[in-house]
Amino acid sequence: MAQHFRIWRVHKVILTVLTLGLVPNTSAHDAEKIAIPAMPQDVVFEDGVTARKKIEDAKVRAGIAGKNVLILIGTKSCHDTAALLGWFSHPLFAPMISTNFQLVLVESGRKDRNLDLVRSLGFKAIEGTPMLVVMTPDGAILNRKQIFTLRNAASRTPDDLYRYFIPYRSNRTPDFTPQK
Repeated sequence: MAQHFRIWRVHKVILTVLTLGLVPNTSAHDAEKIAIPAMPQDVVFEDGVTARKKIEDAKVRAGIAGKNVLILIGTKSCHDTAALLGWFSHPLFAPMISTNFQLVLVESGRKDRNLDLVRSLGFKAIEGTPMLVVMTPDGAILNRKQIFTLRNAASRTPDDLYRYFIPYRSNRTPDFTPQK
């Protein structure tokens, strides 16, 4: 029963998105086929000094492009991290992520890697993965109280996941709310 309800909710969200014309070249029939996308195989999580350099480089690129920085701290073996990265590559999410964020992936290991970087961002530990840190190009953290909100990303609906990012956009993507 719960699985049926979840599938119905996903279809309802996707059909709403399609009705609003937000995903080009997709029909309502295609919405019936959408499942959690697989994580891209070429994903690389940065570690140590390389992770710090990638974050600094992303801040510079974000400043030039008028975007925010999205740091995803996780690991390939985490099913929630894999689900979230799968959605990031999906046509429903990819334009919003690429338009609004410079994405940096940082390796968490078993919540024991890159702890110095996590602490330098002002957090004590990696309480779960994925850990998402959204910051402005000047380093101000925008989601300090919501960094662990999506550590159950694999069980979230696409609508829940998408709505998480709306307040942190760089205001370059229109809302999904229809105009009256």
